[in-house]
Amino acid sequence: MLQQILSDNRFLHAAGVRLGNPSGAAVDGIFGAVTESAVRDLQRRYNIPVTGQVNPVTWEVLDMQENPYRLPLPWKF
Repeated sequence: MLQQILSDNRFLHAAGVRLGNPSGAAVDGIFGAVTESAVRDLQRRYNIPVTGQVNPVTWEVLDMQENPYRLPLPWKF
């Protein structure tokens, strides 16, 4: 779900290009360097602490600002 939201909002693609993949990045279920960079970009955009980690504050921003699916947050299932 995280990568799909980042991808839908172009954070994942931009991070992939910046890290050397001209075609961007695919949703692959792996929290690697591209996903971490995309998370950092999102954190910068919303002026929250830039850690590269998806903590509760980051999940709230993802859910409220970027989540087109409106799925429950992972810890609220």
